[in-house]
Amino acid sequence: MKTYAYPKLSEGGGDYCWFRIGGPGLANCLFFAAKAYIYAHTVPHTQFVDPTWRKFSIGPWLRKEKDKRIYGNLFYHHGIQGFRKFWILKVSRKSNIVTFSKLGNYFHDINQHHDLIIEMFEKIVRPKSIAKVDTAWLADKIAIHVRLGDYIPQLRISIEWYKQVIYNILNINPTAQFVLFSDGKDDELVELLTIDNLKRVFYGNALADIYAISRCKMVIASDSTFSAWGAFLGQKPIIFSRRGFPSLYSGDILEAVLGEQTTIPDEFRAIILR
Repeated sequence: MKTYAYPKLSEGGGDYCWFRIGGPGLANCLFFAAKAYIYAHTVPHTQFVDPTWRKFSIGPWLRKEKDKRIYGNLFYHHGIQGFRKFWILKVSRKSNIVTFSKLGNYFHDINQHHDLIIEMFEKIVRPKSIAKVDTAWLADKIAIHVRLGDYIPQLRISIEWYKQVIYNILNINPTAQFVLFSDGKDDELVELLTIDNLKRVFYGNALADIYAISRCKMVIASDSTFSAWGAFLGQKPIIFSRRGFPSLYSGDILEAVLGEQTTIPDEFRAIILR
């Protein structure tokens, strides 16, 4: 019997097949899509059902964020879509639908299938979504991701921690260059923006920024799957202050959680000096 693998990006009644109301942000939705894609390509007689990427939520408008997090124009449709998708999910309600809507063990659930995830991205990402990303310029940069906009103060990593980590990296390599990705306002980031070797960037949408992070040589992350996805896609070393989810890698790629400490582990020196 044929099985359908469906990444359900909004729980409850929020998924209307052509658009959805509310639900998780892009980074968490990527887990659901990746898990469904892996399942569809590793379990015989299984078809992938196109995710409902297009999202409408009021938060980004109220916070006056540059990225309104709609997402629908970032991806090609892939898999079962349109009225056939609607029939399978909403009308027939088939019992052979496997739904993916839980984060589970995050990257642990997918890190043995990195090749399939890259294949999925190559199939679904519209080239114009990431066209502004200058991959050659980013190749020798260190990505800094600061999550502020929709995070309550208790979830935010302090700006002071980022600043001290940057200075400690500069003590190792005074010519190190940093690119800052953030949903915060300039006045919230001023302590970082005054650092000579740092430039803030925004490539027009969340997907482009994740892709840009993946092109950097190393990532200083927030406690967010957003920066973690960037590192994971590019298989790049990553440093956290704290990480509220399991580790990204199970092999030899460098990963560290420093806590309140800002001293750079010795094993990262080679990449910083590169």
